Amino acid sequence: LPVGDPNRCVAAKRCAAGPQRLTLPDVHSTVSTPTGLITLPAAGATPASLLNRMTFLEDGSGVRPFVNGNVFLANPSAGLQSQSGGPEAYLADLSFNVGPFGNEVRQEALFTGFKFDATDRFNIHGDVIISNTESNTYDQPGIPHLQGGQANWQATIYSGNPFLPASVQQIMTAENRPFIRIDKLGQPMGISDFDSYESQHNQFSTWTANAGFDFDLNGNWQLSGYYQSGETDRTTIIYNETRIDRLFMAIDAVRDANGAIVCNVQKVNPTAAQLQAAVAGRTFNGQQTKPITRTSPVGGDNAIRDCAPLNILGAGKSSQAARDYVHDDRIAHTNVQQDFAELVLDGELFAGFGAGPVSVAGGLTWRDSSFRQYFETTSGDPLDGPPVNADALGIRGIPAGYTVSTSMFMFGGVPNISGEYDVWEMFGEVNIPVWESASGNQRLEFNFAGRNSDYSRSGEIVSWKAGTSFQVLEDLRLRSTLSRDVREPSFAELFDQQGTAASVQDPAFTPAKSQQLTIVNGGNPNLSPEEADTTTIGVVYQPTFGNWLDGFQVSLDWYEIDIEGLIASLGAQRLVDDCFRGSTLACGYVERDPATNDVLRVSNIFLNINSATVSGVDAEVVYRMEPDFFSSEAENFSIRALIGYMGENSQVSLGAPKLEQAGGPGRPEWSSTVSATYGLGAFDLMLRANYFDSVLVNAIWNEGVEVDDNVTASSTVWNMGLGYNGETASGSTWRANFNVTNLFDREPPIIASFSTRFGSQTVSNDYDVFGRRYQVSFNYNF
Repeated sequence: LPVGDPNRCVAAKRCAAGPQRLTLPDVHSTVSTPTGLITLPAAGATPASLLNRMTFLEDGSGVRPFVNGNVFLANPSAGLQSQSGGPEAYLADLSFNVGPFGNEVRQEALFTGFKFDATDRFNIHGDVIISNTESNTYDQPGIPHLQGGQANWQATIYSGNPFLPASVQQIMTAENRPFIRIDKLGQPMGISDFDSYESQHNQFSTWTANAGFDFDLNGNWQLSGYYQSGETDRTTIIYNETRIDRLFMAIDAVRDANGAIVCNVQKVNPTAAQLQAAVAGRTFNGQQTKPITRTSPVGGDNAIRDCAPLNILGAGKSSQAARDYVHDDRIAHTNVQQDFAELVLDGELFAGFGAGPVSVAGGLTWRDSSFRQYFETTSGDPLDGPPVNADALGIRGIPAGYTVSTSMFMFGGVPNISGEYDVWEMFGEVNIPVWESASGNQRLEFNFAGRNSDYSRSGEIVSWKAGTSFQVLEDLRLRSTLSRDVREPSFAELFDQQGTAASVQDPAFTPAKSQQLTIVNGGNPNLSPEEADTTTIGVVYQPTFGNWLDGFQVSLDWYEIDIEGLIASLGAQRLVDDCFRGSTLACGYVERDPATNDVLRVSNIFLNINSATVSGVDAEVVYRMEPDFFSSEAENFSIRALIGYMGENSQVSLGAPKLEQAGGPGRPEWSSTVSATYGLGAFDLMLRANYFDSVLVNAIWNEGVEVDDNVTASSTVWNMGLGYNGETASGSTWRANFNVTNLFDREPPIIASFSTRFGSQTVSNDYDVFGRRYQVSFNYNF
């Protein structure tokens, strides 16, 4: 840590000359506590407060000093406050290391198909698939979210709040302090708080049906076609999610003229006309593609009339009525429909040039896709856009961070959006054998293909491919391909919008400041199609001499893919970093508080981020043999290795320098899959190893500067399968399988991470995270 700022020295340790690095094995945030931490100007500031860094007792009856841990780091001006050890860290462990509480997955599927040979040259066929999948999470402990080490997210408790202990109210009165700010995050196990027991329900229902035909026209030309239609419905329900507008109106408790505890807004009891006047002329950036207008600063579903005062001081002191009030059920519906038709004609065009016939294929396709997504609540109110303060109406204390949220739910809502497009495509391919030696051991042929796609959204796009294959010797073949590939943006990339919470490390502050913010992930209707130029050059070697190499084959392919107009979302952290590095594009999606310069909101939409390049080498090695360990049974053995090397995986965003990601998270330089199979009669045994090379924790970090160790270790996971094939007297066949995934129960590597709440461990889906598991299956064909 640089030592120029004495606030960054830790207990007078590590303050030697020059920059120092501090490694905390068990880091916990000091700005958040389940009982509530008061954050006010400290001693030496004007005006100072005796309440600063006092935390409430668990029963909310008083306060005590917050106890710093064994190692403590504080720089309030930059929002850095963290510690290792101590009683507060122990309380954080009780509040967060809880694990899953209850999960359920259910799936049903039905498949049926047919094929009818009308003549020996004409048949019709079809199939239908119907499926339903549910995934549910029950009784998931909530996380009261009133934290961040900054006023943008903390709760405000005003003087006169009847839940304040008398000792705290006396100090506030003596200091002429109209309010205090409370930093509260988490709940100890076994204690119900206002954000407890959130549950999620997800249901997918899908059907697909298609019918087609195959027609042999004259023994040389074949005509085929089919039509497919399908639909998917998705329903996602989050039960008991916290409503921002209700939460902060409930926190702002006062006493009415009769001495009863009520919400401050109920004392004013604003009329519908007053509520509408408070937001007249304002537009809100919700989850829709365009700004919206509203008729109230808060939800219009009797949120003011039904307000129940909420006590957030201490742990679990809120009433059941208040907990029920601050919750609502968030329901999202999505419907996707697609119709597709294709007609293909293929055959031999003519006898060719002596090396074989010239064959062609061509056809026509049509696809029509549409979707609709809409959001509802049990209350029926749309709740789009953020709640805002209206002090004159008694609506106050909503932190600035939440006033740029995308909906009145704490973790975002779902936009009401829809879209559709259709595309007509014509395509053709020709394979031309050019030359073949008299022995047939040498051969040269070319392949050309092209496709014209006419999208209703973006117009015509042309893609093409040119390839060659040259059998130089009987055991050596060269191959190469050059192609132009295109991709139209998907529905999600064009139209989807989803708001949620996020955190970033903001380099605009020195040192980098942890920021809690609202992030909007989603679509961009102005996207253009991607265009990629792909070049591959390869060699295949299959020895034909010597018995010891019989069954051996090796191939090696070099590839480079250059993409223009790459469609991707950069992520909140990348947008903040690129803006700091001078990208005007990125800065257009980062919204800051004009007074504090804190990041409040990041629009992480899909963009054509200019260009990307991926290059590397893929290799395949195969060896097959027929051993004779048991002469009475037929035996076979094979081993196959797929090896990949990624030399470059870079992106260049508009206005930002090149970012190299090869060797970074999820993009190992080396990866491989090696499998061996041994068969003995009806039995077979398979072993497979998946290797994932070590990668950087963060591609832009410098080891020894931002972090001591920037490497995630490599990982190798072994799988095993045992199978048996059988046949009945009637000719039916069956197979039984026993599979073990992660045979040696290998744990995923540790990925260094951090959190503003507590020490954390990131788990990546690039690795096996479930440990050893078993599967038994039986298939019967008749």
